[in-house]
Amino acid sequence: MRRVILIVIIVVLISTIIGCWDNVEIDERVYVLAIGIDKAEIEKSEKMLFTFAFPNMQLAAGGDAGIENIVISRLGKSFYCTEERLTTRVDKDLFVGHLKVIIIGEEIARDSDKMRGILDAFEREPLISRKVRIAIAKGNAKDVLETEGKTESLIGIFFDGLFRTRDRVHGYDAGELGRVLKRLHQYGEVTMPRITVEKEEIVLEGKAVFNDYKLVGWLDEREKQILTIIREEAKTLTFSIIHDDLIIPYCVSDVKVKFSLNNENEQMKIVIEIDVEGDIRQYQFNPEEDIMEPEFIKKVDKVINSTLELKTKKLINKLQKELKTDVIGVQSYLEKFHPKVWEKEKEDWERTFPNLDIEIKLNTKVRRIGLTR
Repeated sequence: MRRVILIVIIVVLISTIIGCWDNVEIDERVYVLAIGIDKAEIEKSEKMLFTFAFPNMQLAAGGDAGIENIVISRLGKSFYCTEERLTTRVDKDLFVGHLKVIIIGEEIARDSDKMRGILDAFEREPLISRKVRIAIAKGNAKDVLETEGKTESLIGIFFDGLFRTRDRVHGYDAGELGRVLKRLHQYGEVTMPRITVEKEEIVLEGKAVFNDYKLVGWLDEREKQILTIIREEAKTLTFSIIHDDLIIPYCVSDVKVKFSLNNENEQMKIVIEIDVEGDIRQYQFNPEEDIMEPEFIKKVDKVINSTLELKTKKLINKLQKELKTDVIGVQSYLEKFHPKVWEKEKEDWERTFPNLDIEIKLNTKVRRIGLTR
């Protein structure tokens, strides 16, 4: 009986010890919060420049180290090889389980093969969350990571807050890694946030447009806003409408979009109906003019409608003729609601979309005008 009890005690002790065999202490790790990837500035080189940004744990622990963010760059042919080589130069284990953002430089983003390899590495890494943000730098990713945030000293936390603010306020396509990978698996095209450095400040505006796994062009902030309306992703967007030489801020509060197919005489035509509601947030202080007059609201509504319709048509034209990339959702619509038509068109879709007849029907409505006297 004693032998049985002894064996049971030994088994229990062994089981508790086994779970900690590979345990690493917190102060023995480097917590990578941001990763940047650029093309190496070496002629005819296949290597890439990987930049890792992580907080100075000595300072976080109350030490007097001075530097809050440590940024290290190393050349390598792949993410894993570079990460492994970096461990020979850093006295702690690199840990990517708390990674907040991945920034890819413009030149790398324009290389389809490089992008496929990078995305595959991040998709296979079990420690990297699908909620990690991925953005494309207009220029070099290293320059972005070496720029200090103005409101938050720790660069990874700054980026996390920057993306979350855009999500909450603007309905921005946050560029979550999981969503980007899913979209690329389905269609081979996607949009990702564009990030730049302007006057020593980090700016998150516009979108990078990808087709066939490579960067094909950019959308500015206004074009991005129109795209979010077409894709019904808008939360609160504000447009500056010019009326009688005055600037009227029109804040979009609700959007409804409907796609339809007109396939008469075997000439495919896509009709996109967009209903937009919004508020007038500012006009001009004038005691003699009543902004609540129906005729005035009708006149302003007409100007808003024509302005947004023109912007929408310009964006569609750019996507078709310049970028030749369907990021507005026509392919998705045909797959879901007209599978027979899609089966016929999918093999030649890259040549069909740029010449596709797309009609925009946009209707705006002023819902509120704010407080009045």
